Amino acid sequence: MDERYFQTADDANLVLSLTLGESSILLMGDLSREGLIELGNAHPALKADVLVVNRPRKNDPPNIYWMDQLSPKLIIVTGIEQGRKDRWMEQLHPEAFSSRTIVWDTGAKGSIELVASGDMLKVIPNEGPSLLMDPRKSTSSNHFAQVNERSAQQF
Repeated sequence: MDERYFQTADDANLVLSLTLGESSILLMGDLSREGLIELGNAHPALKADVLVVNRPRKNDPPNIYWMDQLSPKLIIVTGIEQGRKDRWMEQLHPEAFSSRTIVWDTGAKGSIELVASGDMLKVIPNEGPSLLMDPRKSTSSNHFAQVNERSAQQF
């Protein structure tokens, strides 16, 4: 058994990788930069369509390069009070990623609910329109559609 000891308690988080049909969800908790590097070293081929991260307590900047290697289509950042601006979150703008990545945070959206049904995943924020991930209607670049009362827009 490989026992590892981390300097930061956050790096001993439980990390879950879930598969929903052809889509993957990675629930990472609040790993620090060191924890992300360790996870990447242990699983170099790791990919995730949806990445759920909790903002670390430390004020380290987000490891955008590492996150981009996962090829996420949606990043959800938790641990930010609703209505609060956050410098850490501001660094995770979609232009920082090589693919078309949507970045949501609980500071702007409030609570965010993930609802799985068959191969589809619906992402429902407290504020604003929901997102629908449907791999059957996917394009090579993305398979989220913005869902509101009147229409669904593919993006």
